[in-house]
Amino acid sequence: METNTNPKIINKMKKEIEDYYKSWVHKTFQKGLKNAKVYLHKEIVILIGYEFLTYMEQALSDDDYSKQAILHTRRKLSEKFYPVLKQNIELITGREVIHIFVDFSVEENVSCMTLFLDGEVNV
Repeated sequence: METNTNPKIINKMKKEIEDYYKSWVHKTFQKGLKNAKVYLHKEIVILIGYEFLTYMEQALSDDDYSKQAILHTRRKLSEKFYPVLKQNIELITGREVIHIFVDFSVEENVSCMTLFLDGEVNV
């Protein structure tokens, strides 16, 4: 199958994913992101979220034990709400999400989610 990489359609899809991701983060963690970036490359979607920590988490993140507790809680909540995220990303991209990986940097206040799709996004 030939891949059409129309920049307007790709940018529209990236914006749709970004808007949904921001909404998902806000609903899941009761705190919105300052900014988000979306990268699409073949069968990979990368979502970067800036300033994801709540004020309470920021206040508690002054030692390693607290940082680990924040990361553990964030991962557990993310995993719990993956099905909703997965379903909406599949609707937007037209591809099945087969793997989701998430990482957080408490020090940098940045999150990164990588989604692997079952094939390239064809637009």
